[in-house]
Amino acid sequence: MKKLRKKSSSQKSGPKINLIFLCPVKNLRAKNLKKFLLLAANQLGLTGKFNFVFCNSNLARELNSKFRKMNYEPDVLTFDYLEQNEADIILNIQFLNENPTEIATKLAVHGLIHVAGLDHEVPKQRKAFFNLERKILNYLH
Repeated sequence: MKKLRKKSSSQKSGPKINLIFLCPVKNLRAKNLKKFLLLAANQLGLTGKFNFVFCNSNLARELNSKFRKMNYEPDVLTFDYLEQNEADIILNIQFLNENPTEIATKLAVHGLIHVAGLDHEVPKQRKAFFNLERKILNYLH
């Protein structure tokens, strides 16, 4: 498991949340989403810059293929650049149909938990990953 990015006493600012729209997302409440993600990052004790990039299925599939060698359209991808204290969390807008703010929050929290060092694809971490995801989502709502 990767080490968590905990805030040190010398760091005065918390996480920085950026929403980047490569595609428009209808009915997304961006201010609410940003507030939720800031709360989630703080709950996880994360610091740094977090770019939440909204893209179409083609780009999501291309990134998944190039970096994970998987040929499907993922709902969320996480790229963590520890040395820069930054992460890109890619959200596939195809999955943001009925309630885009709620679904984007769930997917983004999923990505943040990956940044925090847990991986649901590791059998010993799977239960902890999804329990933490549920706990944070309950906290936000």
